Amino acid sequence: MNTFWDPLTGQVTNEEMERIEEKNKQIQSEYEKLKLNHKRFKLKLFLSIFFCFLTVLLVTRLILILNMPEEAQEFLIVIGWSSAIPIFFVLGKPFVLQRRMSSYIVANKFGWLCDPNKNTAKWKQLSSKYPEIFLFNNGGNQLLANQFWGILNDKRFWITNYLSSHGPNFLVHAFELPTTTITDLLIIQRVKGIPYPDELTTESNEFNKKFHIKFKGERELEGANIMQILAPDVQESLISFADTHNTVRILFRNNIVFIAFIDQLNLFNSNFLKTVSVDEKDEKIIIQNIQTVASLAKEILDSFEHVQKI
Repeated sequence: MNTFWDPLTGQVTNEEMERIEEKNKQIQSEYEKLKLNHKRFKLKLFLSIFFCFLTVLLVTRLILILNMPEEAQEFLIVIGWSSAIPIFFVLGKPFVLQRRMSSYIVANKFGWLCDPNKNTAKWKQLSSKYPEIFLFNNGGNQLLANQFWGILNDKRFWITNYLSSHGPNFLVHAFELPTTTITDLLIIQRVKGIPYPDELTTESNEFNKKFHIKFKGERELEGANIMQILAPDVQESLISFADTHNTVRILFRNNIVFIAFIDQLNLFNSNFLKTVSVDEKDEKIIIQNIQTVASLAKEILDSFEHVQKI
């Protein structure tokens, strides 16, 4: 049964599940092929490098020996560098595969769902619904990549890399709240040099120095106000989190809390050039990241326990 929660659709649709599973089967198939043909792959790489070196050497010799016009020399130089293109084709596939396979193995190990592919269409939908999180960067190509859906500590979550060609990349976590808020609440980590109008402050000077609070609608939630949600324990957790993460943005809307900050899941410890297996360090990166944010989310979600579901 499909129990994967999604902040856009409520739960992962059957169509999306089928698409992701089909893609993951392709990744597994490519992984097995690379394992079986690893020696052949190394030979292709060696030959590509050898012929590139040979071409560059030949071009250099021709330029030195022959008294050629400058235009002809430039043409030969272009040919020499073009000989390196096959190397990038040979190297590109295992590099992409090792990142995708690392994500897939971790997700499979914990019973999660993972889609390591890039997704522009979903970013567009989320950016129109949650611009505070998904329209942070100005212009350029923007998309999602490396999505995870799962359950940790009995809490359903969704994670993605929010990538942009203009500006920093963000790691976005979303958790399902136990109640629906009737107030849009945005907590932004302050950036030096940028003035923020103080719409709302807490009793903690340290928290107010680090964060700016914005909200739409009434301060009241169903059975609790914003100050009850931002309990002292939650504020302390947010302060500690901001000490180790940059440009933290937290959005409460409807039954969702988004936690975003500058980062992304970079899985580069596995090296399929040497051996076709996933490095445990890549697994730890994913798990540690999720657990760190999940502990913060737990503090936030626990503050909603006394709020009657509406």
